[in-house]
Amino acid sequence: MSRPSVLVVSAGEDRTADLVSAHLHDLGASVSRWDVADFPSRLVVDARLDSAAIDPGARLGWSGTLTARDGLPPIDLTRVCGVYYRKPTPFRFPDEMTAQERRFAELEARAGLLGVLASVPARWINHPLTEVPAGYKPLQLARAARAGLLPPRSLVSSSPAAVRRFVDDLGGVVVHKGIGKDLAQPGEVPIPVTRTVTSAELHASDGLSITTHLFQEVIDKTHDVRVTVVGEWMCAVEIHTSSAALDWRTAYDEHEYEVVTVPPPVAAGLRSFMTTYDVYFATFDFAVDRQAAWRFLEMNANGEWLWLEDALGLGIARRLAAALAAR
Repeated sequence: MSRPSVLVVSAGEDRTADLVSAHLHDLGASVSRWDVADFPSRLVVDARLDSAAIDPGARLGWSGTLTARDGLPPIDLTRVCGVYYRKPTPFRFPDEMTAQERRFAELEARAGLLGVLASVPARWINHPLTEVPAGYKPLQLARAARAGLLPPRSLVSSSPAAVRRFVDDLGGVVVHKGIGKDLAQPGEVPIPVTRTVTSAELHASDGLSITTHLFQEVIDKTHDVRVTVVGEWMCAVEIHTSSAALDWRTAYDEHEYEVVTVPPPVAAGLRSFMTTYDVYFATFDFAVDRQAAWRFLEMNANGEWLWLEDALGLGIARRLAAALAAR
């Protein structure tokens, strides 16, 4: 029996992809790894689609290869059973091309190379087209409310009057979140960190009408929870910080962890989310309030988990590898 063929698409330096690749090798899979930025300088695509109406024996789908210019064995697209599409970096084209030429080449490569790759009928973690809607935070919040996951009261607005009414209604302090980072190319634009803002700050601001802003109520929380979902498996980790930081990502050196069980109503809501977005893997963040209610903050269909794997040995990489290598 031939070995399962898995394609890992990520940046060249990515410890998370390294660990999943190592587990795939342990499972006996043939692992091919490349970055989107490898095309066209280090990677050649050659794919063909034949019509069954003309050739009754034709394979219904793209067949062909991805071939590295450094002499590594080509990747047969018809044999790929899993694609780990992590965090690739953008296409890179020769510097001597004009900006217009590079833009044209990038659009053609995105439609051609990524279009062919996206048609491969494999286990995707996750398919890039399913991650696009997952990047829109207001859509997440609406779906979370429908799934019973208790998101905070929220406002998306470019109206200074509406923003000021909202903050006044919530006692004069709200949370502001930048929400565009999941729609940007890596390093394209800085996104403001999550922070609290007061009514006085907002009344003094003259930039509220320039774009949309997301404001939310401040949840009086005791701790946070990160839930990692791989298929039907879920693992929840409480994150405690001594400073009760608004955003635990600003205080990694203070973290204390405890693995806990996901409450059944929350688990049902998460399964609904995974089905709605058609993703196999995602991470979810919750704030647990003083009444012990889990309040939904966000979903990340390409969320980080390696630091928890290092600290607690949760087996996330092993589960991802097993799903990718399954036929």
